[in-house]
Amino acid sequence: MLKFATIDHQAGSAVAAIWLTYRTGLEVSHGNAVVIEVDSDTSARTKIRSLTRGAIVLATDGTTLDDFPIDGSPLTVSDLGELVTETERAQFDITDAIKEYKRKTRSPSLVEPAFAARPGFEPRNYDRAEVPVRALATADYVKRAWYAWLRTDEERRRRTTHPRSGGTPWMMPKALNSPTILDLPDDFRARLVVQSDT
Repeated sequence: MLKFATIDHQAGSAVAAIWLTYRTGLEVSHGNAVVIEVDSDTSARTKIRSLTRGAIVLATDGTTLDDFPIDGSPLTVSDLGELVTETERAQFDITDAIKEYKRKTRSPSLVEPAFAARPGFEPRNYDRAEVPVRALATADYVKRAWYAWLRTDEERRRRTTHPRSGGTPWMMPKALNSPTILDLPDDFRARLVVQSDT
């Protein structure tokens, strides 16, 4: 199961907070949330590795992961902005395909999907004691951005097979006709580093 591990560990801070965010069907929810005393807990590295195993790591603004057992470069908040942009591109392509199908079939009753507003993120200053709050705020952005993508791809998937005849492709052109909802857009997914399971 794909998951995001949002980590906050500011330079000079003795603690790190990790929030895990999961997909279940079309829903996205937070799971485990842990605050680790990285300076005094002798098993801190083991805990971090355990929590991030199989996850895509996202670092909050200002986070430093020096000496953390993290493979590759973590995502940043700006990377999530790219996910949102790719989601909007997909929404445009879906709407465009529906309009083209409507034009070809002269079917005025087809309804275009009403996509939710663009998920946003408002950074703010936190003091050192607010490590879990900063981690949660960023994890909430992951949750909203990922949910927007899944709902968008569901709108595409719903229009791939004709409900009465079972014929496919239906409204979506061949390039958009997969019957599977993608975890994340292909271009975004290609840049991700999923932490190893060992």
